[in-house]
Amino acid sequence: MSDSYEYEGKPFTIAIAEKSLNLQYGEKFHIKSAGETLLKYHLDNGGLPPEGNRNLEGEDLLYHIISTAMRYLKSDGRANMIEDSSQWEVFPEGRRVFGIGSESVYCFYDPRDRRDAEARREKLWPCNIGRTKRLVEVRVGEKTNQWTADPRIDLILKTPSGKVLEKKIHDILKILGRHLKKFRGSGREWYLVSPDEVVYFYKCVITRFENELKEEG
Repeated sequence: MSDSYEYEGKPFTIAIAEKSLNLQYGEKFHIKSAGETLLKYHLDNGGLPPEGNRNLEGEDLLYHIISTAMRYLKSDGRANMIEDSSQWEVFPEGRRVFGIGSESVYCFYDPRDRRDAEARREKLWPCNIGRTKRLVEVRVGEKTNQWTADPRIDLILKTPSGKVLEKKIHDILKILGRHLKKFRGSGREWYLVSPDEVVYFYKCVITRFENELKEEG
């Protein structure tokens, strides 16, 4: 038994499952096996069984807890169900993925730039926002191998048209005066922003506007 288990003496809940699943960086699993593994760890370390009700108990209750936790992670861009599979995947640490499509718009940065900004108590730092039809890791590696060995890919937006989505995000940031034209020699894709702000533009501005157009049509 762990001497410092955070949830000792507490029943297994959706919130506990969500936090535990969020730490399984890069892992792939089925709902049933994930539930069995997490519940066993919880009980072995002093946690209590989940509290059932007249509608859900036993395996059905555990499945409900894990599947709900995974949906919450999906809504935050932290996990998704693997295409043509019943498995779920938790994305690598810190990475969020939204949208559907064969192309990607990505946001990455050098962790040193973020640390410097946070040391100055600033909430924005230089981020590169680009697009690719290939694996994002391959494209980012090509762009950064000359100046950092540790690019942080924080955000990937899947889309049918990377060119269109990238332009929309770039245009918003240019209107806000965030374009870093001479950053690292070439500022075409560098902006003073944070990944959270890019998510806001994507979810609350771009996606909402597109949905309104669809409804009007």
